[in-house]
Amino acid sequence: MLLCLAVYKCAVSPTGDRLYITNPYYQHTLLTLARDGTLLATLTDPAINKLFVIR
Repeated sequence: MLLCLAVYKCAVSPTGDRLYITNPYYQHTLLTLARDGTLLATLTDPAINKLFVIR
């Protein structure tokens, strides 16, 4: 699977094993990646364009 997107904001989990990436302008997407870049989860929701902080 090829993912092409621009990163709007990103965050790293406290343990450093996950990376959270948002792009509210294209597909309203939140991606969760493993440390090695493996895609763990995808969340698509129009409300993501209102995210300012990932916790």
